[in-house]
Amino acid sequence: MLRSKPALRRMIVGEEWSSSSYATTPAGIEMADCIFYEQGFWVPCDEIVKFVKPLVVLLRVADGDKPAMGYIYEAMDRAKEAIRFVYGVDESKYGPIWEIIDRRWHH
Repeated sequence: MLRSKPALRRMIVGEEWSSSSYATTPAGIEMADCIFYEQGFWVPCDEIVKFVKPLVVLLRVADGDKPAMGYIYEAMDRAKEAIRFVYGVDESKYGPIWEIIDRRWHH
């Protein structure tokens, strides 16, 4: 979604969108407002990408050809530290994510 943000904005101001019947419906107007103005949509999208990215790296390590457990443990530590880095010192933000990771890791 974040990579598509500029293209979505170009689409909304384009002739094809403006002349479509959907552009004037309540749902179409709400979608256009969301794409252009809604920080309540884009800010969480950015935040999600920032903390999911280290987990994807971890999954790639775990999915590799016969990964050694030491590499997986190291990748887990790096993923958690990367998530903590996203939120700085605010444990109230990264703490719940760490709890979910730890709960899944230990079960």
